[in-house]
Amino acid sequence: MRLRTALVIVVMLWTGSATGGQGSAIDRTPDRVDRLSQWLDAVEQHELGAADDALLRMASCDRMTLWRVWIDVVSVVRLE
Repeated sequence: MRLRTALVIVVMLWTGSATGGQGSAIDRTPDRVDRLSQWLDAVEQHELGAADDALLRMASCDRMTLWRVWIDVVSVVRLE
């Protein structure tokens, strides 16, 4: 749980510093943090090989949403 909290904090800081000229960090950060948090929840809850609720929630996301989650995950991994 501590790693997850750390990841969310890092993403909050990263998105706050990367928003120059594209709107305020206060406006943009919650969406990105919520999206990453939902993805992390789904990863924690998913059972390999099962078509469970976690998988169905993520499968219902559009391609751009999943792309944005991927960008945030890659950014966090690079910071470690």
